[in-house]
Amino acid sequence: LIKVFTAIIDSVETTFKVIRTGVANLADTPANWLKGNFLTWQPTSKPVTYYSPEWLTYYAVEACTIKLKATFPDNTEQTVTIGSCEAGKAFTCNVQYAVICGLLGQLYPQHYEVYVENGSGTRLSYIQRYLYSEVKSEQEQWFLFENSLGGLDTIRAYGDSDFTGEHQHKISKSGDVSSEYDIDTNRLYNKNTGYLNEYERRWLLDFFPSKAKYIYTAAALRAI
Repeated sequence: LIKVFTAIIDSVETTFKVIRTGVANLADTPANWLKGNFLTWQPTSKPVTYYSPEWLTYYAVEACTIKLKATFPDNTEQTVTIGSCEAGKAFTCNVQYAVICGLLGQLYPQHYEVYVENGSGTRLSYIQRYLYSEVKSEQEQWFLFENSLGGLDTIRAYGDSDFTGEHQHKISKSGDVSSEYDIDTNRLYNKNTGYLNEYERRWLLDFFPSKAKYIYTAAALRAI
């Protein structure tokens, strides 16, 4: 996600850092934008299930801590520190609901908020909120991808799934016996997302040009 380069111009060396992140027509300075934003375009309020994999990436312009505030059904709250960030590095946090419950002593929040604050307790980033929800259908599947900011996003698709297989083969014949060989199979999957609002529809468009896509199945990530 981050790489340091050295340019030599007229025998003068200049070292600079590049982040694999892009924002079109950025009206602010990169440092200010990175300080106030997680590396994701996902909705700031996102329903999640107990098992759906969720990750959140942040680039630390300055030393800071990533905080999580959980709200329980009785309206009580609990705040924990997920981790400390060193300036100039990117950090990715596992914010899956099941993992968060473990951090909270096996308590089950109604929703939880993740944000970044500096050493004096001033909040730097926006608040990313995750709301607990049940699985939306028996055909729900979870797709992960590296977004255009370098973070890792998860999309829940709960519509119908269709599978077709196309087979091509050659046939050899020996006397009265025919045998298939050189068999090629193309497996084609069609997955419907289910309802998407306008923002989620635009966010989903970030999935298609991604070079790193995965499906979470049988408790493992498989590249697709």
